[in-house]
Amino acid sequence: MKLERQSLEAYERLYVKILITLGGRLVFKALLTLYGECMSTKENKVVENINTPGKSTNVNAVKYEAMKIAFLKILPDSAPGLTQAEIREKVREYLSEDIFPKGATSGWWAKTVQLDLEAKGVVKRENCKPLRWYRV
Repeated sequence: MKLERQSLEAYERLYVKILITLGGRLVFKALLTLYGECMSTKENKVVENINTPGKSTNVNAVKYEAMKIAFLKILPDSAPGLTQAEIREKVREYLSEDIFPKGATSGWWAKTVQLDLEAKGVVKRENCKPLRWYRV
């Protein structure tokens, strides 16, 4: 099943509302699986990198969106944020096995989403050691 981009964005907003209401991990994973099935696996997402302004890269949209939803779910609203190691560990709880079998490549995708959201001003990096991130 392939849906128009506007429909996918509406589904994403609906998923977030359902997750806020229900909050369960199993429901979350089921929704991510359904979301992945609604998108073509060949669809791309353009991402930015805070470390290389003006440069963008195309990545798999299904994996990006699944990780973005999990990433924003686990990230706190304020400082102190989470370290990269904490982010990698926590997002795995919310990832669908259909999209990330055994968590494969989830660390790379978490970093990709973090750099993109940071470039877009959605996530903020704390100036401390080790580095920590939180939602703006």
